[in-house]
Amino acid sequence: MLKKKKTINISGISVIDDMEAMVYSASIDSDNPQNMTINYYQTNTNVYKANREACRADQAEFEEYAYKLQDELLGGK
Repeated sequence: MLKKKKTINISGISVIDDMEAMVYSASIDSDNPQNMTINYYQTNTNVYKANREACRADQAEFEEYAYKLQDELLGGK
């Protein structure tokens, strides 16, 4: 028996002076939107270290976006 699952995936990238510093991703279970995972990782440690504040601001913006989408799926538009 084939069991299917639909997920919503979103991603974001912190770009500083045309160089990637961090990548962000989130996955929301469409059947149960309370199940959401958020991941992030540095793609260029030197650029990240020199721009921590900007990357942290981008991370906060990404998380806010992901939580807003999750709230919409939960019916809390």
